[in-house]
Amino acid sequence: MKHFNVLALTAALACSGAAVAGPQWTFAEIGIATGDGDETDDTKFTGVAGSLAIADMWHVRGEWATGETENNGGRDVDFLELGAGLHRNINENTDVVIDVFFGNIDEDNGGGGSTDSDYFGYSFGIRSMLSDEFEFNAAVIYADVDCPAGCGAATGSAVNVGGEIGGRYLFDNAISVGASFNWNGVQGDLLTLDVRWAFGDVF
Repeated sequence: MKHFNVLALTAALACSGAAVAGPQWTFAEIGIATGDGDETDDTKFTGVAGSLAIADMWHVRGEWATGETENNGGRDVDFLELGAGLHRNINENTDVVIDVFFGNIDEDNGGGGSTDSDYFGYSFGIRSMLSDEFEFNAAVIYADVDCPAGCGAATGSAVNVGGEIGGRYLFDNAISVGASFNWNGVQGDLLTLDVRWAFGDVF
């Protein structure tokens, strides 16, 4: 429970003052990724993601991707993740971010069988505008994967502690391109490229 105590303390501190505008939090994006989901098979993904800002310092987000492994007969992999979080501006350019998320990975094992894995976790990181055109982001990520026998975890569950680092170039206030590297996540190491459309706060 110590992880949840840290989240609760940070949320209480963030609510103690007014939020200041930081990086954009309402957007939709499309991307491609390549990763080694089980440390032996490279997987190519395509997917969509989005985030919706609420009341200046809260957000909800979602991501869906589908891919295929290059080895072992080209197994199909579908990935869905939903999350919610807090972003707190610590100066005029930088937000501290806490996310809580859950997700599902459905992997075709070949021969008509499949493995369905659920996970839950949280992350702590930053998003910072280095200039009007460049954004930097980084996070530490914790995930607890609960999967059936045969999914690669001897006890039926596995803990992933990893991270993410990335950057983004903004052509204007709406359109940007980004690249990120996620290591030791629920999909293994993952390199992602995306195009994002930010369309302003709704709430």
